Amino acid sequence: MSSGSRIPDLPGTDDSLDEFIGNYYEHLAGEDADGYPRSSLRERAERHRGVGSVRPDGQATVAVFDQGDASVVLIVTDDMPFLVDSVTAELVRQNAAIRLVVHPTFLVSRDRESGELQAVHRVPATAGVSSGDTAALPNLSALLGRQDETTRIESWIAVEIGRLADDSQRSALVDGLSKVLEDVRLAVTDWPAMRAKVHEVSRSLEDAAGGGQIPDLQQARELLSWLDNGNFTFLGYREYDLINEDGEDVLRVSEDQGLGLLRRASGAGRVQHLTAAGRAKAREKRALVITKANSRSTVHRAAYLDYIGIKRFDAQGNVNGERRFIGLFSTGAYTGSVRNVPIVRDKVREVIQRAGFPADSHSGKDLLSILETYPRDELFQIDVDALLDTARSILRLQERRRTRLFLRPDVYGRFMSALVFLPRDRYNTSVRLRIQDELRSTFEAESIDFEARLTESALARIFFRIRLPRGAEIGEPDAAALEERLVQAARSWSEGIGEVLRSKFSRGDANRLSALWAEAFPADYRVSYEVEDALEDIARFEARAAEPATAPELFVYVPEATRRSGGEDARLKLYLLQPRSLTQILPTLHNLGLEVLDERPFEISRGDGDTFHLYDLGLKYPAGMDPVKTGSLLAEAFGAATSGASESDYFDRLILEQGLSWRQVVVLRSYAKYMRQLGNTNSYGFVAGTLRRNPDVARALVRLFEARFDPDLPEDRRAAAEETARDALEAGLEQVPTLDADRVLRTVANLINATLRTNFYQDKPYVSFKLNTAVIEGAPIRAPSMRFGSTPRGWKVYICGSARSRAAVCAGPTGARTSAPKSSAW
Repeated sequence: MSSGSRIPDLPGTDDSLDEFIGNYYEHLAGEDADGYPRSSLRERAERHRGVGSVRPDGQATVAVFDQGDASVVLIVTDDMPFLVDSVTAELVRQNAAIRLVVHPTFLVSRDRESGELQAVHRVPATAGVSSGDTAALPNLSALLGRQDETTRIESWIAVEIGRLADDSQRSALVDGLSKVLEDVRLAVTDWPAMRAKVHEVSRSLEDAAGGGQIPDLQQARELLSWLDNGNFTFLGYREYDLINEDGEDVLRVSEDQGLGLLRRASGAGRVQHLTAAGRAKAREKRALVITKANSRSTVHRAAYLDYIGIKRFDAQGNVNGERRFIGLFSTGAYTGSVRNVPIVRDKVREVIQRAGFPADSHSGKDLLSILETYPRDELFQIDVDALLDTARSILRLQERRRTRLFLRPDVYGRFMSALVFLPRDRYNTSVRLRIQDELRSTFEAESIDFEARLTESALARIFFRIRLPRGAEIGEPDAAALEERLVQAARSWSEGIGEVLRSKFSRGDANRLSALWAEAFPADYRVSYEVEDALEDIARFEARAAEPATAPELFVYVPEATRRSGGEDARLKLYLLQPRSLTQILPTLHNLGLEVLDERPFEISRGDGDTFHLYDLGLKYPAGMDPVKTGSLLAEAFGAATSGASESDYFDRLILEQGLSWRQVVVLRSYAKYMRQLGNTNSYGFVAGTLRRNPDVARALVRLFEARFDPDLPEDRRAAAEETARDALEAGLEQVPTLDADRVLRTVANLINATLRTNFYQDKPYVSFKLNTAVIEGAPIRAPSMRFGSTPRGWKVYICGSARSRAAVCAGPTGARTSAPKSSAW
């Protein structure tokens, strides 16, 4: 049979179930349906029907189940306005990635007592009903339930999201959605009562004592009528008494129960303390307060709630309380002309009159355009004097390419509004984020919302609403200094490079460097880094270009976000003259004990045609390791390995873990290789691992070697240094837990003691040792002495005082024999 669905009928034997599934997916787009197996779609519909099998009257049912790589949220509730918007807003708030929304509505009959599902029917598109209005269904009277049943329209919402990680996420999502659905129910249920309050409050203003002394009384009544005419979504109402408690004006929740979202707000008698700005306005003889509430809406859209406060007056005409409406201005309130909006039209008229421009003049038309496009929330809240000053300043901007800032504090000190103009061609996400960071740090903001406006004008406009810290008293900000910082944040890249260079170098050098580097960095670099970062990179590349034969320069830094969070990970910058792939870089870093998390490669083309390569790598460090303190060790070790001055193997773990230099590790590596020549049964890797697991012994071995052979150590201190090293070595060996490890470490100590001399301190490309084999325990050859040489390409041994003194017993990395080092190496 045909169900009218956009997808073919799903197989099954239960005709009623098939009909339900067809109706369930009636409005699913064909391209969406094609992306899923029919079995998956059928399972979702069946599970949703199971979730809706029992639902108590007046309650929403929420469930989540997993399917493949997705989680599917299933909701069954009475059909009401704002459901889908509110649900998706909550999912976004909880960082759930929405993939698909299915939202059928059904005419549902349930048992009046148990809420058990009795029948579910498709609502014809021709019925023209919504929000549970079954009274508008005369043609469907045959489908209505029996006396013991209730029949109403229900919304069945299914939202596919990315798979939730665990039960705690699932529980948080269900709890959040349940609260949101209850908020929607409260707002919708109390909607008629809140509208009735609008009329009641308006009548009370008409009868207010001393009304002639309240300048905005008539404006308040006009505004209430306009709000009630579809221009405001009423979401909550509550009354408050203004009292003086311990010498402080405070608002006390009145005895009358609130409506909508404020029905379950603070209980009667609870006191709300005001900020200094709020206390100053509390007893002012004005009827109207328009601002933003300090919380976001859970219904319709996740914006800060609009707050409409109507003051209450006693018999003497003094303020003694407030009637508060919260909600959201409708779309029409933002798109209609400012000349049709109460309160706003009066402000606009006064601003135009005081500005002194004829209405049909060029400046008059420009001023009206500025006011028409001014952020509408601001027009409701700003006073005429501030609006006039700001509008005049914007008018003076004309099409000039400059950055300007206009600030306005909220009447209750909870928000700061910032209106920023900047050249349109400079506006991008990176610039906006830099401006946002400046505002956040200046005002210690809890959150920042923004709205960008780009037209054919040469200037872009960004409006920021800054949530100030709760309970904090914000002093008068230095707007001029903040604007100057925003100018720096919004400057073009080439301008920024030029400015920074001129601040660091003479005019001649600055001009030369600017010509080379102003346009050298690619767009993706400019998004990720500041101009000041580029200056540091320029200096390093200039040094590389001046000495191209040096090893690649390396710089370790910890991003500010990581530093604030106390993380141990860092980033690594490589400055190269030739490109390298990640596979060429990874092994060296891995041997140093680091994990590469990500890579940002940049090709930088200087103005003279020279090309450089910058690699910014994210690194994961072992727990407890300080990236900054070990930065120089890492730079030297990486440079030695990539230039061929040193090998890169498991021994490199000793560098960062134990604070040894790559040259000190060469000593330990060389003796480990010689142990292989002696026939030591322990592997090369086992020797390295043993040294890693016994850091005190490893450092003592290095100190012993240095005490014996460092030529810069004064002779009168050599014996004491050697004795100290031996004491530390013996103390460390006492702590070695296994016999094999103890044997390996004592063998290395034995080889150091058997060494007669070395070229280690001559800075040659290889290291040589002359050994007294007579004192080497387990040495297979008892010649008077033996020479051992180690290079990054292999190692070599030859025996002194024998017929083989010019022949090597030697194996390189591939096992091939190579010639022995000449005796001139010593």
